[in-house]
Parts: sequence; structure tokens; C-alpha cells
Amino acid sequence: MKIKLVVISLLVSINLNANQDELYGFIGAGAGYAMINSDVAGDGGDKDGFYWQAQSFLSYYTKYFETNFGIGFLDTSQKPDNGAFTMTTQTTFLELAGNYRITSRFSLGLGLRQILGEELLFAPSSTVNVNNDITTNNTVGLHLNYDIPTKVKYKIKLQSGIHKAIDSNERDMYIGFLQIAFGMRLYQLQPSIEYVDRIKEVILEKPAQTIELSEKVLNFTSGSADIDSDAELFLRKIAALLMKNKNDWELIKIIGHTDSVGNKDLNKELSERRARSVANIFIDSGVRKDKLFYVGMGEELLKNFKKTSKAHSENRRVELKFVGKVDKSLANKLNKLINQKTRKNDTE
Repeated sequence: MKIKLVVISLLVSINLNANQDELYGFIGAGAGYAMINSDVAGDGGDKDGFYWQAQSFLSYYTKYFETNFGIGFLDTSQKPDNGAFTMTTQTTFLELAGNYRITSRFSLGLGLRQILGEELLFAPSSTVNVNNDITTNNTVGLHLNYDIPTKVKYKIKLQSGIHKAIDSNERDMYIGFLQIAFGMRLYQLQPSIEYVDRIKEVILEKPAQTIELSEKVLNFTSGSADIDSDAELFLRKIAALLMKNKNDWELIKIIGHTDSVGNKDLNKELSERRARSVANIFIDSGVRKDKLFYVGMGEELLKNFKKTSKAHSENRRVELKFVGKVDKSLANKLNKLINQKTRKNDTE
């Protein structure tokens, strides 16, 4: 039974990752609560108690799936109903989980754990089986993950799950846990040759439509690429409109700009970060990353050449240039949305 479950889980994992997009490495820790219903006389009745765990794992992200594989350590202390004794288990485990990505942040799926070492929660750490081997067991359960939004390149994942032992014979064991993990990207699938060639073609094309996100929309402060919460909410509205009309446009070139204050090279880098910040919010909101690319123009294309603070503010902006196919009605909807936002800011 154990072997079959492991093989099936591995096959599912391979299938889910056939078109993997990104690979992240995570470390995390969390706490849980376990309950055991037992009819075994020597167990001293039902038992329950808290436990903590630490884990390191790899996460493969595709467009629709997320698969995790890792190794962890858990420490539990359980008491029976009569409270006559405390039973402690300290052991490592392997975990494999395949989740469907409900949204860009939430994923739901099944997880399998194999305990390495002593039998989980059922007996003291010195217990051995008839073959003089330390006992093991497996659990299977439902996982719900949430990627917490951040403005840095690292990921923060909140994980929860409910597991049940699947080879516990006369005992029914359930575990619920909550864990937070921090991850760094280890690999990203590069765009296909066809996509790269298309990007080269697009860069040379005359934009079909240009939408400006002015200082009244994004309001970058001098020297910063940070987007405040109000501007982020507005960008997510734009992303929702792009997704709703995803068949009406082909590609968007996101262009960042700066004012003329400071070093030109630093401004070039800053403008690219500004464009990337907008692209990341679009992608995080569900827009396909293969339909976006971004560049930074620094102070090369100033909108206002005056040296006033108002002129500098106007130059700190981002442009969305639609290239290839674009429906005019979509451009009109975007301009209407931006004009409404601009008028609202002018009255505040």
C-alpha cells in the first residue's frame, strides 16, 4: 500500500511539472494539533496534544499547478484522556504535495507524508516492531497554500493542512497544522525561441496604442520604484480589465521613466525597476507574463524639460505601449478608467 501511494504521488508530481515555470527553495516552521482515537488497551485511551515542525522543501510553479517536495522534522507531546503519562515523538518525514492553483496566490491539493524513524504519536521513541526495526507510518491529507504578496523578489508562503494516518490499523489519527515559509527563486523557465523572436519583432514595431500612467496615477517619489497601496489597487483594476479582454490585445511593452535629477546610469536602472514593479503587479494579478515585457528609458524621454518639482514629478511615470493586435475599445476603456482616477485625485 505504501509503495503504491508513493509511486502514484511521484507520477502525479512528474505530470504536474512537465511544463514547469519556476522553482523556489523554501524553509519554514509551524505548529499543529493532533488527535488519536484508539481502541488498543495498551494505549491508555484517546490522546491529543500540540506539536511543532520545521521543514525545507522545493516548490515547482506552473501556470495551473504547484508541487512541493521536502523533508521536515516534527516534535510532539501527547497525553491520553486519563493524563497518566506523556508520550513524546521526535522524527523526520518526507512530504510530497500536488496542488491546483485556484488563483495566482491560492492553491489547493493533496499531500503525502512518510514518517522516517519512530511511529508517529502511537508509541514511545524506544518502540521497535517484531523485526527489530523502528516503526514507520504514512499520512495523507488536504493542503491549502497562500502566497503572501510582497514587494521583494522572495516568496512568503502560508501553508495549512489536515492529515490522516493511512496505515494505523486500530487507531485513527488526525493532524492539523499551520506553517509559514520563506523562499527564494532557484530557476525560471526561459521564454521559447519563438517568443524571443516575437519580442524582437515587436520592439521594432510602431506601437498600436500608448497608455500613460502619469504621476497622478502612480506618484513615484524621487529615487524610488515603490508603488503605494492606492496605486497598486488601481493597477490591479487595470490588470482585471486586461484579463477580461485578453483576446483583444497581443503584447504590452511597459516603459519606465525618471526625472533628470541625479546620475544618468542610476536613473536608467531606476526606470527599469519602476517598469518591473508595474509588470510584477500585473503578473501577480493573473496577466500572463509571456504577454508582457519591460524596459527602462531613464531620463532619455522627458515629458517636461523644466527644472521645477512639478516637472520632475511629471517625468516620473510609466507607459503601457500595446504592440501587435489591440482593439480600440479596450484602449478606450483603459483611458476612461485612468481619467476617472485622475479626476478623483485632482479633487482630493
